[in-house]
Amino acid sequence: MRPQVETNYSQMNKHQSDPRQELLTEAHQLLHLDCESIRRERFIKGVFCPHCMQETGKMVCSYVRFGLVNGTHWQRYRCRQCKRVFSDLTRTLFHRSRNIQKWPLFIQYVMVEKLPAKQIAAKLELHINTIYTWNKKLSAFFALYLPNKQFQQSDQSSHDSATITVSLTDKGNTLRQKSQFPESSDDAESNSTVTIPVTIAVNRENPSHILFTIHQDTGSNVALKAAPSQTEALTKVIQEFRAYNSKKRGIAFRNLFMHLTFFRMLKLMEAINPVIMPYELFKLCLDKDRLSRSNRLLKRLI
Repeated sequence: MRPQVETNYSQMNKHQSDPRQELLTEAHQLLHLDCESIRRERFIKGVFCPHCMQETGKMVCSYVRFGLVNGTHWQRYRCRQCKRVFSDLTRTLFHRSRNIQKWPLFIQYVMVEKLPAKQIAAKLELHINTIYTWNKKLSAFFALYLPNKQFQQSDQSSHDSATITVSLTDKGNTLRQKSQFPESSDDAESNSTVTIPVTIAVNRENPSHILFTIHQDTGSNVALKAAPSQTEALTKVIQEFRAYNSKKRGIAFRNLFMHLTFFRMLKLMEAINPVIMPYELFKLCLDKDRLSRSNRLLKRLI
């Protein structure tokens, strides 16, 4: 009877839910994450050398297969023209990423559910420093596709603007940044917070397009008044930004630009179905440096 008990116990273990397996299953269901689909989305117009594409702007499709990347199923290629080796993920946001299957869920948690970094790290079973690194990668990628044009006084004819104050934490700031805000060092017991004026401008024709300016001098807090008939969209954006800012447990000054960039991209993508947004954003991340020349949905919005 003892072997029978062990067999039943092993069968019971097979039916138990493994969190890591559930995570991978959810990611696969979200994106059908396999090498062939990623390869088709990456090389949407056929396999080409990204090195030649970046240097000359020409799509060189002369290559030979050069085995697989060590420990993975990603195909490697060798360009016959420049003689360099590249893979399916070369010059993408996921180059040398060991957990590419978790990126769709990471995008969903950051952009859709707007969870803090510690909760994302716990859900994805990753180190908190990895989440910070992925946040920086995603912010830099957004800045590449959606560069911020600082709001100027000459733009008042096409934009409604207002200057609001954003409370930031002094945690993690460098000495140079602290010297710019001497009042934060004097009040060390007030939870090390500093208030920074930020100008937010909304395009009147398309309220989803937002510009912002971070004022380095705290004494230049001059509110820019908008026309009374054009303040509805601006008021809505300010309320949404305050609600988005309240979900974060303290933002350092060095992360303020990244925080605002995420909010700008969220406003631009608010018309997209949240269910397909991680999928569309994941596909756009495969087009880093605009190499594949594909006509993505988010590209048309930008």
